[in-house]
Amino acid sequence: MQAFFNDKTRRRVPESAEKLLDQKLNRRNDIVHGDLTLVVNQTEIEETLAFFRALIAALDQLVR
Repeated sequence: MQAFFNDKTRRRVPESAEKLLDQKLNRRNDIVHGDLTLVVNQTEIEETLAFFRALIAALDQLVR
């Protein structure tokens, strides 16, 4: 996660990850619940995928 956020500070990375996860979940909920005014572009999808890949990798390291 430090590499994803390009931040070496152990304290700020979890806060940044939590904030971004909340944003992604809120965006997902808006879409699922029918907010048809939202526009999602390819860049946003790629950034979201990169974030979730980094999150999954970090969780994988925790459980090993």
